[in-house]
Amino acid sequence: MKKCICCLAISFVLLSMVCFSGCGSGNGTWTSTGGEVSKFDASPLVYDSTHNVLYAGCEQQVDVTGKTAGRGVWKYDGGSWTDTGGAISHYYIASFAYDSTHNLLYAGCYKMSPGEVSGQEIHGVGVWKYNGKTWTDTGGPKKPSHVVALAYDSAHRVLYAACESSYLSTTGGVWKYDGKRWTDTGLDSSRYSISSFAYDVKHNLLYAGILSGSGVLKYTGSEWLDTGWGVSTYWVNCLAYDSARNLLYAGAGAGTADINHFGHSVWKYDGTNWTDTGGAVSNYSVNSLACDSAHNTIYASCYQNAGGKGVWKYDGTTWTDTGLRVSSYRITSLAYDSVHNTLYAGTHDNGVWKYDGH
Repeated sequence: MKKCICCLAISFVLLSMVCFSGCGSGNGTWTSTGGEVSKFDASPLVYDSTHNVLYAGCEQQVDVTGKTAGRGVWKYDGGSWTDTGGAISHYYIASFAYDSTHNLLYAGCYKMSPGEVSGQEIHGVGVWKYNGKTWTDTGGPKKPSHVVALAYDSAHRVLYAACESSYLSTTGGVWKYDGKRWTDTGLDSSRYSISSFAYDVKHNLLYAGILSGSGVLKYTGSEWLDTGWGVSTYWVNCLAYDSARNLLYAGAGAGTADINHFGHSVWKYDGTNWTDTGGAVSNYSVNSLACDSAHNTIYASCYQNAGGKGVWKYDGTTWTDTGLRVSSYRITSLAYDSVHNTLYAGTHDNGVWKYDGH
């Protein structure tokens, strides 16, 4: 469960980087970023446009039973991947947020240990921050909860974190961090399980996608409000905000926790009303979104029957499949670089790919 972000120019280098031309009406090219990360699940992703660096939270299958191990956070400079190391090297990463003002990367972390639920139990290890060299524990927000979503409000210099006691929990809560202390925002933790965040800087609103069939909530800084009908009966897997057009996008599910469930499309919200964008993605569940405001394009990763259905793009009217190789992968995260007009896609077991569709 995981989430509008950024990328790098494509370079055709090294034998390890395999390139495939786009097919159909996508008119773009997908290229593997290669490296050690190609062996990992890569989710979440976030892009640091100040330093032109992509970050990926990684994990890896370690045996035939499907057991996995956390691989910490890796960074990509356009040519190679490097492990950021530090204390979180063996943690699983559930969420990212980037503070461009202070050049700080925040990561919501957790670890696994033997337990009664599927042989493993999840233990939250809070939010850590990275200054480009060193990882430091922020001391919150609420251990042993793990952090499933993060968002940074650059105007007020506040980090928001959505917590759950485990992935199987239907409860949660939202905390905010001012750089020194964590404070509970007061969301009813017994009712809502949050999947994702999006922040509207212009209107100072935090949007939260809800997994328990409750649509999308918004936080004004003092109170939580319901955005109303439209997606209110669906499980919202992901959010993205287009600041150029003041539109919120929500990737919706059909109202079940089962990953095998079918659609229900991408919806957009103008601050008052929700509208279904329709098109081919209505048949799929959407688990990540990214927006390219400059080209009026929204990207969505889709799946159906637990199988990958690739990445689709929306121009405000029509959805188009970006095509070829990633269509067979399950895409777990997206990130967009507005400077280099490149989309990154984190996959299940196949590392990170990049797309030049312009």
